[in-house]
Amino acid sequence: MTDTTTPLSEANGMFALRAFINRPLLALMLLALVALSLAYQVPVTIDLSQPGVVLSGFYDLEGRTSPRPYRWTDGHAQVWLAGIGRQPFQLVLTLSGARPNDVDLPTTSVLAGDAPLGTFKAPRPIRDFPFELGSDAQSLSGDLDVHIDSETFAPPGDLRTLGVTVYGLRLEPSGEPHIVWPAPLPLVWGTLAVSLLFLALRQWSFATRLAWPVSALALLFLCAGIAFARLLTVAALPLAILISTTLFALSLSTSRRNEISPLSSAC
Repeated sequence: MTDTTTPLSEANGMFALRAFINRPLLALMLLALVALSLAYQVPVTIDLSQPGVVLSGFYDLEGRTSPRPYRWTDGHAQVWLAGIGRQPFQLVLTLSGARPNDVDLPTTSVLAGDAPLGTFKAPRPIRDFPFELGSDAQSLSGDLDVHIDSETFAPPGDLRTLGVTVYGLRLEPSGEPHIVWPAPLPLVWGTLAVSLLFLALRQWSFATRLAWPVSALALLFLCAGIAFARLLTVAALPLAILISTTLFALSLSTSRRNEISPLSSAC
């Protein structure tokens, strides 16, 4: 049996292996992990108007032209804040029972994940309800999942089943500054996206010298996003992975064609 392995394929395999274990890449990955972890230490304040907040069990926004727009819940509402990191927070819910006088006020329960935060009768006037959340209120993945469960009613002439009206949700760090434990998945995604971009630029001969500055600039943008637009940046990270992976695949393809072309002309 003849060995079909060519010197060119062996060289390509060795180059790919060296590319993944070269010192500049390891240095960049370490820098990315440290920089993104530091970006998580910047205090964030989150409300329902920010992009990246995922809502479930809410009806469309009403009273858009009024000073205080609101959303009705369907009795089992959920607010998911992905990748915010683990630290103590204060959560303030602004809501109202909004019932006719002949309908009992709804019993409302608020939970962070599976942990109950409080149960109360939602009043007709709009009121703020503050809750203190420990770092264990977030999941190990660094996400916060807030549930608003309430009794419902069906107003005449309305096909919807209504729970409570939510006017706002505000999440901000609680008390003294604390160390924020970064969400692991955004940390890995961000590091991987920057590393793949670096490898892609190293593969293209015309962009080799740009690999470090461009990758550092991309890391700077990611850190700024984590610090000042955390939810939106976390939501955009899968797209960043897709783009960097595509660029890396294109760079490998271009590199192979450039290596094969001289051999073909020599033959």
